[in-house]
Amino acid sequence: MSEKIAVITLSWILSWSFTAVKQLSITYDHLSNNESNVQVITSTPIDVEENVSAESTSKQTYSKTEVHTNDCKDKMYWDKVSLEISEDKNKAYINFPKPPVEQGIKTVSLNVHPMNSTYDRNFGFRFHGISEQQLSLTQKVQEVDLQVFKYNQGEDFVWFVELIGKDSNFNNCFSDSISTLTLETFNNFVNVQPAYKPNVFNPADELYVRVTSFEQEQEFFKHHAYNQQLKKQNQFLPPPSEVGLALLEQNVNELDGPYVDYAINGRNRLHGEVVVGLFGDVEQSDLITMSNMIKTLHIVAPQLNIKYSDHAESVNLPIHFVPCTEYFSDKAYKCKNKALGTYHFPRKYFYVKEQNVLGEFGWIWIDSQRSAELRSHVLVHEFAHALGLLHNKCHDSSVSYNTYAPEIAHFSVLDLVQLRVLYDPNLKVLVNSKQVLRDLNLDEEKYLQYKDSTSTKSLCHEKQGGWRDVIDFQLGLLDYELNEGGNSA
Repeated sequence: MSEKIAVITLSWILSWSFTAVKQLSITYDHLSNNESNVQVITSTPIDVEENVSAESTSKQTYSKTEVHTNDCKDKMYWDKVSLEISEDKNKAYINFPKPPVEQGIKTVSLNVHPMNSTYDRNFGFRFHGISEQQLSLTQKVQEVDLQVFKYNQGEDFVWFVELIGKDSNFNNCFSDSISTLTLETFNNFVNVQPAYKPNVFNPADELYVRVTSFEQEQEFFKHHAYNQQLKKQNQFLPPPSEVGLALLEQNVNELDGPYVDYAINGRNRLHGEVVVGLFGDVEQSDLITMSNMIKTLHIVAPQLNIKYSDHAESVNLPIHFVPCTEYFSDKAYKCKNKALGTYHFPRKYFYVKEQNVLGEFGWIWIDSQRSAELRSHVLVHEFAHALGLLHNKCHDSSVSYNTYAPEIAHFSVLDLVQLRVLYDPNLKVLVNSKQVLRDLNLDEEKYLQYKDSTSTKSLCHEKQGGWRDVIDFQLGLLDYELNEGGNSA
């Protein structure tokens, strides 16, 4: 009997021991999983003296419906981010559920881009409506100085406000539109206007002259007379040349690529009153480069009436300085690792009211995040395209597609040789090469020799003499005196 009782007692102890071990294992797993994977959401601390079970404590302290990962990709976090516009419609406030740094976010930016920024008839101006603003990582609620550039947008136009977060590896962990702005819901819009600095341009080269006194009026007439003298220097330039015409009838479509025939009648040539304006991230060096080109064109293209304006509505050849950031390249213009600047030819058919927006003579974009020296080179390169020059393989040309060509920030001899042909006062129209040869009294046989032998040596090494003064004039090493044919160093 005692043996039977001992057996029963031992079985009972073993059974409950197994159950206790199993329960301890379950409890350990439960606590381990809660500690690593479940977010504490209660804000009321539990009284340690309160007699509560482990199960009831778990229910009050944890929620398995929200998983806390401290991860930049946590969708629940981003869903709670909101943007509010102030009552006066001038300020924006962004609200985070908690500071971004506590969510494992490395950087967060609030970006704006207009609708149809990638394709629109006037999207050169739309480029300025694209902005990026870095936000604080330590604040839950942030006031954002949201200033948006616009130009001639209608009442129904929309700007998208996008939030972009990056993780510790600077990879996007979130990117989505969180709000929209319209002319009805937001007031802090700024019209895009050309940059201007006093004492950069010759007053006679400015479309709107700032004259407030008799002395300033006298000074303006002096500058106007100087421009007229520059135009008279055209008669003392080297004559139009056959190599200039041959270069004008060639183009290079890719870096170090072959020459491709391009008929002279397809050349874009500026005419009439041309009004230039530089918009965006413009530096004084850019304005100086533009001023130098205008002064040089008074000599090389005297019939061209070219001026600078700081009034957007007057500009018919706009030049946009906007940085080619990753965001800009993605939303507007695929420029990343592809282009430093571009010239867009004018549209042939558009309404008169759209001429200034579109650019009657085309428009230019330049990557403004480059150095001052490179920006000047790109500005000369693209403006040379606007004047009618295409690419060549010459080493010393501002429009060269030669890998080893220097970044020339002025019109070189080869550029001037082509401009001399294209803007000769005797060349009223561009029909074909025979007509140009006849009107400019050029040697057809010599021209054909250059045209038929399109090697780099034949087209680039036949340099015309007599251009040294014009080069030095552009570099600021020489100035023309107010007399016919005279100059002084």
